[in-house]
Amino acid sequence: MARWPPLHPDYVAALDALARMEVSYAEALRRLIPLENRLGNPRPTYWLVRRRLIAQRAELERRRTQRRQLAEDIFVDLMKGLSPLRRLY
Repeated sequence: MARWPPLHPDYVAALDALARMEVSYAEALRRLIPLENRLGNPRPTYWLVRRRLIAQRAELERRRTQRRQLAEDIFVDLMKGLSPLRRLY
């Protein structure tokens, strides 16, 4: 049994976009007001917004690190005269 009802998908999409824009938690909560008015659903609590943004930002940072590492590996291969295509297969 879940402790809290799941977030509305529109809130999830909006919070994911706000995480990429790196706005503060309080500002993210304020930016959900127009969405609240449109949906008629109450906004998530500050705690839920903060928790979602922290998780999403950690995921974005993990992806950035993976891409950075892949680019570095490809660059090293190119400098060694190797084909980077072998990494794709």
